Amino acid sequence: MSKHRIAGITSNTVPWEILRAAGYTPVLLEDEAGPTPHADRWMEDVFDRRFRVIFDRLCAGAWNHLDRVVIPRTSEQEHKLYLYLREIARTQPAGATPELYFYNLLHTRTPESYDYGLERTRQMMRDFNTSEHELRPAIAESNRARGCVRDILQKRREGCLEGSAAIEMIRGFYSEDRGMFADRVLDRLKQRVLSDALRSTKHKGVVNLLMGRLNPMSKPGNDVIGVIRVDVVDVR
Repeated sequence: MSKHRIAGITSNTVPWEILRAAGYTPVLLEDEAGPTPHADRWMEDVFDRRFRVIFDRLCAGAWNHLDRVVIPRTSEQEHKLYLYLREIARTQPAGATPELYFYNLLHTRTPESYDYGLERTRQMMRDFNTSEHELRPAIAESNRARGCVRDILQKRREGCLEGSAAIEMIRGFYSEDRGMFADRVLDRLKQRVLSDALRSTKHKGVVNLLMGRLNPMSKPGNDVIGVIRVDVVDVR
């Protein structure tokens, strides 16, 4: 199976890990500026603008870089969006719009819905020809990115990040490759820790920064892998 294909998703209830394991880069489809003539013609006014933009851009061929579009049954509007796009695809030549996939996940809290949703998820794995062996690294990649989101939220609660900065960083979780997102966030948080350490020193001197990795199973002090000495001159 070829790699580096792009799958547009309309909601994060779509199993990102299955698409990733199948060789896709999942991208959340977002609102953008500009008119929506196709949506104005075919869609009722009750549709949110984001769904109108998604419908319009797909009908216009503006998003033909997408290899697939996966739509879950997260809301009534998304369900109708899928049906409208299916009708448009039926009336156009083959390949004029990206291939559609409907992830029929029910959101009622009943045992029947749970069993149905689990089977739909397993069916999606079969439809995308994804094995458990391929799924494991995708889950690990996604969990690493989720851990970075938790780190961002913790820094926000501690007052180390402004709300706007936290939101901007978290946005990448939905719009970027999650492996690259995790690397970028970890690097940025490390820079923030270094910057905070320097700002907290208000006199000339030397700051010892312990560099290491957190391991809850290790004994105290065993995770320190180096010490950096930083000269500080009247940092405020």
